[in-house]
Order: sequence, then C-alpha cells, then structure tokens
Amino acid sequence: MDSEVFCQWLENVFIQGVEARNVKKPVLLLIDGHSTHVTMKASDICLIHGVELYCLLEHASRVIQPLDLRLFSALKRNWKQAVRDFQSEHIGEYVTKTTFAGVFKQAWNASTTLEVAVKVFQEAGLFPLNPAAVTSSMKIEPCKIVCPQKPIECSESVTEKG
Repeated sequence: MDSEVFCQWLENVFIQGVEARNVKKPVLLLIDGHSTHVTMKASDICLIHGVELYCLLEHASRVIQPLDLRLFSALKRNWKQAVRDFQSEHIGEYVTKTTFAGVFKQAWNASTTLEVAVKVFQEAGLFPLNPAAVTSSMKIEPCKIVCPQKPIECSESVTEKG
C-alpha cells in the first residue's frame, strides 16, 4: 500500500460505495495512522466528500483496531485451511500467483461475515461507544523488553569488564 493506492481506494471504492448506498454524511472512516493514509491528498478527498478520517491509537492494534481483534486471526486460520484444501485437491502442487486469488477467496468468504464485523466493533468499544471495553486485562501495559520493570543497573563501567 502506498499513498496513491490508498487515495485511489478512497475515491473509487470507499466513497463510491458510500454514495451508492446514500449513506448520511459525514461518514467516519477509521484508519490505522500509517503514513500512507495520512496525506494532504487523502485529507482533501475526505473533506470534499464528507468523510471524517480518524486515526486509531498507534501501537494499540491488539486493543482497539477492530479488524486486528478478530477478523485477521480468522482470516489467517481460514487461509491455512484453504491452502490445505487446495493441496488435498491438487496433490503435489503449491499455491502460486495463478491460483492465489481462488484460494484466498475461499478464506476471505469464510472469515468476513456481517456478524464478525459487528462483533469486532463492539469488542473494541468503538460502536456502540464503550470505553470500558478496553481494560487492563487486554495487556495495555508497556512492553517489558522496551520498558523493563526494574531499572537496568549500570554499576560496572566498560573498562571494568575488560
């Protein structure tokens, strides 16, 4: 994904889909804050078409980014099954560029349902809005590798180590 591809998707897929369904504006579009999504061109497109871009909290996808909570894990699981199914039907073959789309379609269709989409937004506390959905049980404390619990002792100098 680059910023040009995102802008094309925004205009030709998202906005056209919103307009085709006569959705009341403004429309909220939740994005992950990746630099390819946060550009002046994307902002201008959204302004013209009544779309409000909202960047979800960085590095918190496991907590509040709806698709990361459930859909992608289901897609990963269903992808593995779709590959197994393909290989069972085509003994000795691998998924290639030619066969990828068909295999992926099976996994996508098994993973992306309306029920899953509704549930992930509820679990994230995004719709309906529920700040209590993000709890300490969701492991939102700092990473122990980057921020160790106890400070690193620097009692030995480099010259003492030899």
